[in-house]
Amino acid sequence: SNPAIFQAMATIYTAKFENDLAIKSLEQGLAKNAFHPALTNDYINLLIDTEKHDKALQVIEKALAVDNKNKLLFFLYGYLQQLKGRFTTAELAYQRSLNLDQNYFDALYQLGITYVDLGNVALKARNIANDDKSYTAYINKAETTLLQAHEINPNDKGTVQLLIDIY
Repeated sequence: SNPAIFQAMATIYTAKFENDLAIKSLEQGLAKNAFHPALTNDYINLLIDTEKHDKALQVIEKALAVDNKNKLLFFLYGYLQQLKGRFTTAELAYQRSLNLDQNYFDALYQLGITYVDLGNVALKARNIANDDKSYTAYINKAETTLLQAHEINPNDKGTVQLLIDIY
């Protein structure tokens, strides 16, 4: 019943590239230790690493029903929504994560990328509506968000490159 044993087993299986067995070990651990934070995080990360995004979303949603003060869960939920092209939902999840920790670099960085993505969607729709205002608004939000991320981690090359691209 010790969660550390299931984590260790999953680590061993992962090192041997036996991801299905690692997932099974973590599932067994969660069956005995429901919603254990470390097991849940390892399980979600392994599901994301093995590109089982739908299952990861289900696990995150269940975990958020129990613990809605976990900035990492909101971040991961936003990340998976962003991968699926659900940028508005991703934005909301990142905002929830930032409400819990306003200096959470990863959430700021991904939120900036989400605004760039929303700007690109608006730019594609521009051909129909011929309106640049929403594109400009999203790019301005991206710039502001990425500047906040840059203040927290000035050495992050991805943030600097995105700011250069925006300018």
